[in-house]
Amino acid sequence: MQKRQILIADDDADLVALLSLRSQKCGLRVVTASDAVSALKSIREVRPDVVILDVNMPGGNGLTVRDVMLQNEQLQSIPVIVLTGASDEETIRRCHNTCSYYVAKCPDVWTRIKPILDDIFEHEAPHDKLSVDDNINAAPESAYEDSDQKVLFDWLFDLMDGAAPAVAGVVGMDSAVSAEGDAATEVISDFSAPTSSEAPWVLCIDDDAELTLGIEMRLREHGVEVLRTFTGMDGYRSAFIGNPRVIILDYEMPQGNGDYVLRRIKETAATRDIPVVVLTGRKGHDVERKMYNLGADAFLTKPCSWETLWSILQQHIEMVEV
Repeated sequence: MQKRQILIADDDADLVALLSLRSQKCGLRVVTASDAVSALKSIREVRPDVVILDVNMPGGNGLTVRDVMLQNEQLQSIPVIVLTGASDEETIRRCHNTCSYYVAKCPDVWTRIKPILDDIFEHEAPHDKLSVDDNINAAPESAYEDSDQKVLFDWLFDLMDGAAPAVAGVVGMDSAVSAEGDAATEVISDFSAPTSSEAPWVLCIDDDAELTLGIEMRLREHGVEVLRTFTGMDGYRSAFIGNPRVIILDYEMPQGNGDYVLRRIKETAATRDIPVVVLTGRKGHDVERKMYNLGADAFLTKPCSWETLWSILQQHIEMVEV
């Protein structure tokens, strides 16, 4: 079986050597880079299973490398761990918005990285998981425990404010970002929340087109508009831009499962107060407890009667009979 590959990009040679040794002991094939340009080149050529990026490197910024990855369909889903000595709010915000793990550099840095690597590969078969290094003490639970490293564009927020992010210092990136920025602008302009200022509207984030169409038809009978999105990324973006009255959220979806989407909704000031009703085929108290802990207002399992969903929605929006 082919070994998984990890790319470690940092200009600190001693730290790279340490992380490389630890990663190799876990059965990973290691590729290294000491600057932003070679890091991006290696990512494009090798397509590693996970990337560790420093922020301040020769030739560019590690967060800019992440931005460029998000603009490439073949690279955007690669999990990224940002390993940096920077602890400012802007760096942490960009890590969150780009769906990257943030790890502060410290003497016991491997005890923080190892649980994240385990988390990234948690859905693999037991014999494929990273081997345990007995010399490493168990680390506290990671603050960013979800492994769904999907596309939530940092530069999307800059575009909403009218400016694309700078990518100075990385050769050949300006034109790529400009082109992708234009595409993102088109995506934003295509989004349209229901236009009536008086009618309440619901955002439905679920990849089941038939189910969401049924919900839309039922709600429109009561004067409630519905916007349907079918991926986690599109759902979160629509919530951010449109500010719906309530969100109906599935659990298992492409480009971001419901738990990750819910976490981002509740972490973002513009969306944290929007009520979220989870409607999922996943059963089990562990899933229900997790979603309530993340801030869900209600948890319903499929199949769910319309009367049950109706009663929950009425607690959050004013239904208008038509």
